[in-house]
Amino acid sequence: MVNNASEGKTIRAVETACQIMESLVKSDGATVSELTERHDLSRSSIHNHLRTLEQFSYVRSETDEYHIGIGTLMLGGFARDHHRLYQAARSAVNQLAEETGELALLTTMSRGQSIYLHEVRGNEAVTYDSHIGVRFPMHCTATGKVMLAGKDEAYVDSVIERHGLPRYTENTVSDREELNQELEEIRERGVAFDDEERIQGMRGVAVEIRNRETNELVGAVSVAGPTSRIHGETFKTEIPDQLRRNAQMVEVDLTY
Repeated sequence: MVNNASEGKTIRAVETACQIMESLVKSDGATVSELTERHDLSRSSIHNHLRTLEQFSYVRSETDEYHIGIGTLMLGGFARDHHRLYQAARSAVNQLAEETGELALLTTMSRGQSIYLHEVRGNEAVTYDSHIGVRFPMHCTATGKVMLAGKDEAYVDSVIERHGLPRYTENTVSDREELNQELEEIRERGVAFDDEERIQGMRGVAVEIRNRETNELVGAVSVAGPTSRIHGETFKTEIPDQLRRNAQMVEVDLTY
């Protein structure tokens, strides 16, 4: 069956399969009963979708649960390796991790969310839930906010309408006017900060990356680490300067 979505016609069965896969990623697995409840479909319909996806190794069954399968590695790896931003920025992100000793991240955006394309852990980096390809909210991360600041008001409105402004910590910006004010400050200084806004005890700094020829905003590069190390001048000056230098190199490689 075909849906007449605002972006154009979509195939409902394919749409459902994609939603099931995203659901398995978000919850790290689910039973047929859980998927039936989440997607308001019959057990037989869920079973049919899962069996089809399992034939292509896009999902796998484990006792009474289903999980994302190894077949998605091929798709995800190919998509990332052939992404122009990843090709241009990989070495710069590696350098950032080496220089700072922290976690360096390359991010782009899709459907109003941040998506990590590449991550490199420096020799002091802490464990962080920055899995490649996983989506994250934009209003409470440095990378997300710097990319929101680079977009127009209509785009910001669409993100908030779609995802809201959920609070993750006491520092999360969950008020639209407060977010607008912060985005304006980010535009003026060219750098965004995450001060324990998504994960308590963690800070992040990010700058945007643009195609210099078209001025298109294509992503962001960032550094994240614990508040015990990322504070004072390190947080407000040193890391932002390192990010700006690396972003400039990426933009040159990306454009020319």
